Amino acid sequence: MLKMENSTTIATPIITEPPEVDCQAFEGEPWKCDTIIRAKRAAGCLSVIGCLFTIFLIVFFKKYKETSQRLIINLSVAAALLASGTLIDDFVYKEVNTLCKVQGALLTFFVWNCCLWIMTNVLSLYFKLVFHRNMYKYEKCLTAFCWAFPVVPMLAPFISDMYGPAGVWCWIKNDWRWRLADWYFLRVSSLVVFIYVMIHMTTVMYRMRDTTAASTRAQNTLNKDIKTLRVYPIVYFLVNLFPIVNRIQNAISGNEQTGYVFTLLLLQAMMDPSFGAIIAVVYVLDSRTRKKLTIKHFREAAHKWKQAAPRIQEYSLSGTNGTAA
Repeated sequence: MLKMENSTTIATPIITEPPEVDCQAFEGEPWKCDTIIRAKRAAGCLSVIGCLFTIFLIVFFKKYKETSQRLIINLSVAAALLASGTLIDDFVYKEVNTLCKVQGALLTFFVWNCCLWIMTNVLSLYFKLVFHRNMYKYEKCLTAFCWAFPVVPMLAPFISDMYGPAGVWCWIKNDWRWRLADWYFLRVSSLVVFIYVMIHMTTVMYRMRDTTAASTRAQNTLNKDIKTLRVYPIVYFLVNLFPIVNRIQNAISGNEQTGYVFTLLLLQAMMDPSFGAIIAVVYVLDSRTRKKLTIKHFREAAHKWKQAAPRIQEYSLSGTNGTAA
């Protein structure tokens, strides 16, 4: 008599761990790269959302009829596209490929674009206050220049194939000459100009306090524009401090693979893409905008949009007297 034994085989599940981040910038410490990636994603996404919200408010309340508001729209578009460019690739250190070069070119274009719009903002107020010249009448030329000129510094690094991994994202490789010539010379110069202009404008406004009543009204209008727009260069100045310090450290280290300081790289990953989010907060906190953020004003604005929509009505003529049916 044969005895049959039933044998059961228990399959043991194979546990696979998720692949670690390719963290060549901080060898053996992938958590640092993961932290930087998360910070960059959060800052970039918040900036895109914030810029879109700012543009929505300006368009919805039809504030784009003011020149200062159109400047903010252009700045918000540039900041949103800059933040989107930082989200193209999520590796802290990457190999040089087509996507890497595309990201580097886009970031170069939009950092220049943001800077030019900030300088347009500052110099427009400066010339109007100090020299009584209205640069806004050249708005179309300034708009074309701010959007077209960044093509030159964007294409220049392709001459020597300088786009590659740059710590937080792909940009100009760790060559201080190229970085200084193609971007940081303008970045530092703009900050110096900004400090001088803001000090001079503050001094001029202080001296203009004792004026006639007729000129006081014009001065009050100008003061409102200055209060509305001068905050954006201040934000730009503060956002740029940590990236400049980080790139100075990169130039001193000379090592484009492992010559990074985690704290500085993390601060740059948070600050550079967050410009759009910060200007959105500044815009919402502005007193004139804050007053609009009520249900009543939203309903009134929606009603105005409905009234502005063209109405097409159909008429039919009956009889010989031509009266409308």
